[in-house]
Amino acid sequence: MPSEVRVDRNGEVVVVTMDRAHRRNAGNLALWQGIIDAFTALSTDDTRLAILTGAGDHFCAGNDIVDYGAIRGDRNAEDAWMQTIANAYAAIRGVPFPVIAAIDGACAGAGCGLAMSCDFRIATRAAYFAIPAARLGILYPPEQTRRLATIIGIGNARRWLFGGHKIDAEQAAREGFVDALVDNDVVTAAIAFAEPFVHNAPLSIAGAKRMLDALGDGRLEQAHELFARLYREAEDSEDHAEAERAFAQKRAPRFTGR
Repeated sequence: MPSEVRVDRNGEVVVVTMDRAHRRNAGNLALWQGIIDAFTALSTDDTRLAILTGAGDHFCAGNDIVDYGAIRGDRNAEDAWMQTIANAYAAIRGVPFPVIAAIDGACAGAGCGLAMSCDFRIATRAAYFAIPAARLGILYPPEQTRRLATIIGIGNARRWLFGGHKIDAEQAAREGFVDALVDNDVVTAAIAFAEPFVHNAPLSIAGAKRMLDALGDGRLEQAHELFARLYREAEDSEDHAEAERAFAQKRAPRFTGR
């Protein structure tokens, strides 16, 4: 895996760190591919929670415009680069367990796209957010525009996109982009935030995550048969049987994801 992305595991909890602090963790191709590799690998193991964060004092300042500028004018290379970013978002969204963005400092442009690909966003009060597309004369990608509007509402999304200005952490929390503001270590806080999720049934969480994503994407009805199958699989799972046994025995269930 490229050195721009670091993966640290503590049992069922994994911290994925973007490690380009000298560039405020702005994404070059190696970083975007590193995110794809990390989350693709995690999607098939026993991970119950992942935290996505940035090294140093920032989350991700967006796409690395210096490296991207080197391919400017080569349409094939530009398209391949942007597809790699889209694949990084998809890899985060595709894992069956919760992912939390632990944000300090800058979270801008494509960095906001990463944060929106996570299930929750926890931020320090020093964090700030910006989608400066209008100041750069470009369009923010349609899928990320839709997710922004889903998270903060169309009215707020208009102000973020039309203005392109910095949004401080307090405002981002008021408008629903940030789920919790913290004063202490943001990774530790993110893990604590997710503690109620980690010990619940993995199949139930995975199914709920897929349904909520489909709802936000406007494709819930099209996936009706898929979710009917997932519902039956959860009903027939060993975890469901374990929950019933634990209830009868007045003890906490021990879920295995089967």
